[in-house]
Amino acid sequence: MSINRFEYITEDGREVVSYAKHTFQLQDDGCTLKVFRESQSKCAIQELEWEIADLKKYILELEEAVQ
Repeated sequence: MSINRFEYITEDGREVVSYAKHTFQLQDDGCTLKVFRESQSKCAIQELEWEIADLKKYILELEEAVQ
């Protein structure tokens, strides 16, 4: 599962909002949730790779439409 937004919410509302790639682990028989945020550079690279893949797909679709 890929999580790209993490929110920590209390009775006062959102206390923390983090936009990045996150992974999580359940520990202590499911009593502890650990959330890990990847570095910004890794996230930026991943986002660029996704954008490049989308652009390649779009270019292929355009090329097929022209033919």
